[in-house]
Amino acid sequence: MGTATGFSCDKYQNIIFILSNSFQVLFPVILRNLTLVSLNFAMSVEV
Repeated sequence: MGTATGFSCDKYQNIIFILSNSFQVLFPVILRNLTLVSLNFAMSVEV
């Protein structure tokens, strides 16, 4: 029983670790894309 819960805790820890790493990588990319989209939108509105 104890080993099973320990394994599941490790698995969840790994999942959280991977998610936080991918978030750190993806967040700047998403932010840049949103900035580009909003800039294009502003330009199209001005014209």
